[in-house]
Amino acid sequence: MNEKKIIQIFLFFNFLIFFYGYLEGFFKPYWFDEVLTISLAENIKNLSIYEIFTQDTHSPFFYSILFLFIEILNFLELKNSDYLIYLRLINLISIIPIYFSYKILKENSANINLEITFLLFISSYFFFFFSLDLRMYFILLSFSLLINVININNSLETSHKFLFLISSIILSMLHVFGLTISVSILLYRFLINFYFKNYKNCKIDFLFTIILLIIFILFYGPSLVDSENMQMFSWVKNNLWYYRVFIEWTLNSFISLFFFSFFILFNLRTNFFNFNILKKFFKSDFFKLSSRVIFPSIILMITTLIISFVFMPVITYRNLVVILPNIILVNGLLGFYFLKIKKSKLIILSFLTLITFINFNSYYQSMIKSEQNIKWVIDNTFEKNCSDVPVYYNDAGRKSFLNLYVKKTVQVYAKYSRPIENLSDLNPDEFIRNHKKFKNCKTIIFSFHISKLEDYIKELNKKNGIDFIIDYAPNVKTKNSKSGAIVKIKMN
Repeated sequence: MNEKKIIQIFLFFNFLIFFYGYLEGFFKPYWFDEVLTISLAENIKNLSIYEIFTQDTHSPFFYSILFLFIEILNFLELKNSDYLIYLRLINLISIIPIYFSYKILKENSANINLEITFLLFISSYFFFFFSLDLRMYFILLSFSLLINVININNSLETSHKFLFLISSIILSMLHVFGLTISVSILLYRFLINFYFKNYKNCKIDFLFTIILLIIFILFYGPSLVDSENMQMFSWVKNNLWYYRVFIEWTLNSFISLFFFSFFILFNLRTNFFNFNILKKFFKSDFFKLSSRVIFPSIILMITTLIISFVFMPVITYRNLVVILPNIILVNGLLGFYFLKIKKSKLIILSFLTLITFINFNSYYQSMIKSEQNIKWVIDNTFEKNCSDVPVYYNDAGRKSFLNLYVKKTVQVYAKYSRPIENLSDLNPDEFIRNHKKFKNCKTIIFSFHISKLEDYIKELNKKNGIDFIIDYAPNVKTKNSKSGAIVKIKMN
């Protein structure tokens, strides 16, 4: 059995791991950011045009698509909290750019290994986790792959120019990093075309860039001048752990880079310092193709780092999803040359086994268990007979969260209303004096997305004769207050 057949078998097996995880995890509870996304989408019909563009720091494009899906559920009379889970099907839009990416590579790219490319594409935490995540990141990942494939195929200004333009417009409307990777590719191609005096292609690159900058002004301008939206960026800081987490989430791709690069360099070790060999390398197809995906990534990172240090932090590990396709395509190129090395079968088997182990042992687990169980917390907090009785949200001192996020999130699932106050505003002595008014309500405090509830309840139990107990949400990765919890008074 040759190496290509071995890789195809592993590709099929790893796709089965993903597919089984998709089916098993499809009905897992939504977590905080997903429920907030549903709330923002539902709220669109009540907003003015300006409010639609300023209700969140992200572009309203994804929320608008989600709003249409919600309206379809309404039309089918399936609009209730039990059927909201089917909104996850919105990510199936990604099949379209993934299909076009495969088609272009299969028909035009002779120097890239298709099997390794798509094995690594499905072998990342981003692919496994975000395929079931009700936010824009999975669609962002798939369209990022497509524009990078068009770029590496060198057909951006020719046979696939309209496909690139449509894809880059979608990316730009989805997320500011979608805009950044699109403009980074266009800037790289403009410079290369200008160097080779291909002015016709320069005009196309320049025109596309202008179109995307207009998209940026229209979709992000209102949010950038809104003071409340700018305050939401306060939680984002430049941290080295963003890059560590990104590497962990794309571990298979980085392992592959190491594997392929090491063994190719080892195989060429005797000629490594040969000037003629190096000169030949810089003229090779591998260098030309890999440059097309490496340099746009470098441009993106330099741009975002400058913006982060000079204006405001914009980098998180999730945003870096747009450069994952670049890393994967470089691996596909390296894999093509790696398989030309004799006696590579044992090495490729070891490499594929390691990838499969990571997929099954780590990434698959992220699909089947939820980070939080918001629905369970809300169902057990907002009871019919508690409409006049306040409940306290575990804010850990972040008082602004209540109006910015929590109340919007509660509205998605709550069948009954109830006054919500911040836990940091709770006066223990006053609560003890008036605790009898809570006798008909089981839940006194609720928590999701923020930890430290355990420490607060421990201190509260020391100060008075009332025993508070914590019930943790089921069907989550870890049982703690950040995953979802309610606090009740222990009944003797």
